[in-house]
Amino acid sequence: MAVPRFYAIICAALASSLFFIFAFDQVMLISNSDYLLARLNIKNVYNIDFVVITTSFEVAGSLAAGLLLDWRGRRLVVILSGVMSFIGVLVMFMSNSYTVLVFSRIAIGTGIGMGYLSIPIYIAELSPLSVRGVLASFPEVLFNIGFLLGSVLDLKMSVVSERLTLLIFVIISATSSFVITIVLSVLIPESPSWLMRRGRIAEATRTIIRCTGETEEANERINIMRLILGVLAGDSRDVVDDIPREVRGRGFLWMELFYPTPTIAGVILSVNIIQVIQQLTAIDSLISIGTPFFVYANIIADEQALIGLICAMCFRTIALLAPMLMLDKYGRVRLLMISIAGTVISLGLLGVLYFSIYSSHKFVGGQNIFAIFCIFTLAGSFSLGLGPIPYIYNAEAFPYGLRSQGTSFAVAIHRLVRYFMHISSLTIYRWLPFGIVLLLQTIVMFFLMFLGLNNIRETNQELAIILNLIHIMTRHSVIGVILLRWKLFMAVTSAYYDLVYQIEKKMQLPTYD
Repeated sequence: MAVPRFYAIICAALASSLFFIFAFDQVMLISNSDYLLARLNIKNVYNIDFVVITTSFEVAGSLAAGLLLDWRGRRLVVILSGVMSFIGVLVMFMSNSYTVLVFSRIAIGTGIGMGYLSIPIYIAELSPLSVRGVLASFPEVLFNIGFLLGSVLDLKMSVVSERLTLLIFVIISATSSFVITIVLSVLIPESPSWLMRRGRIAEATRTIIRCTGETEEANERINIMRLILGVLAGDSRDVVDDIPREVRGRGFLWMELFYPTPTIAGVILSVNIIQVIQQLTAIDSLISIGTPFFVYANIIADEQALIGLICAMCFRTIALLAPMLMLDKYGRVRLLMISIAGTVISLGLLGVLYFSIYSSHKFVGGQNIFAIFCIFTLAGSFSLGLGPIPYIYNAEAFPYGLRSQGTSFAVAIHRLVRYFMHISSLTIYRWLPFGIVLLLQTIVMFFLMFLGLNNIRETNQELAIILNLIHIMTRHSVIGVILLRWKLFMAVTSAYYDLVYQIEKKMQLPTYD
């Protein structure tokens, strides 16, 4: 496996560090929401309104970012997400009315939506293909670290005043956001894929060479991109102005997502299945409300429950080392299916154990130990695939022309399902036993897993390029030669058959003469 240059690792880590801020802010909002409302003499019922506002603008932020990514580039949207988070935290701390507090939630939600969309796409397009899985796992790792540090700080600050606790959270969050945003604006380059599509060949080439550990791999990637653009090998221009609009990107493409070709429809279905399954595990929701999981072991006190939660998060973070080391070797789909199977089994066992433990209304040591084992198995299974893989899968599955806007809809569905699970965790537990809820989640995930077996396919850069070529040809099959210059048409056709031959050779499939 090629080793990426230090520059690629630094850029991926810096962009992913915004996920640390998102997780830390999540803990801050959860632990200090009651104090913020009490300080402004606002009824606690409005806390649900804030969740709705934040989620709504997470969705709006991701959809808007899908357009911005194609129009102004990946780098700008990554930086904007950090700016919005910084503004939201400061406004929240200085809020003196309900309206100002709502504005802070709008800024925070917009920043989260932009970041969840732009950061994984940026890392996937910047990273060398041979180590993309490692670098694309950074957002999930830093999210877990941010949540861990926030939870530990919340536990330690429980003995001091609520105002001091909020002040410390705000200082850490605002300072981190400000520093990270400044560093991002100075150090990270633009995505080479976006630069190539805009005709900035020399700048994209320099970025690829700086980020790739092997010259051969860098040259191969550059040549593939030049072929897709229709730029011949002997063309030495630094900037190419006559790239066709079909290759450069056509702006507003939502109609192509609502009325897709069969190939794109399969991609949309597979991406959204993964998003729904990830959120149906209710990992985020259970974390957010202090989790009924640890009630299994007769842990009732809030402080003890938080300690148990921190232990599970530590294990979940450590378990992320496995996919980081295996994603590029064994592929995305294999690890994803193992992860889904382990998560389904763990949730099902926890649902059954609920009735076994609470039917007796007494402490049963063996059952409680097994329940805790299932909790940690759930955390580990989630980290093996469902945690990091959706980010990289979204960025790789769509062809370039639909990557930003297609992924923006996937992120929007991700945030909406997360909101549904969060609200359900606050309401449905009052009407249904916790075990029944877990069993229902297990059944739905089991169904979606088998549905995904027929639709989720392995992704990599070469397959994404071929998908992009098929998309262009099917959209313009009748007048393709008219819309595209003859040179571009011949270059695209040649690249298509060359890549098909290479992949068939790698997969040891029979080739066609």
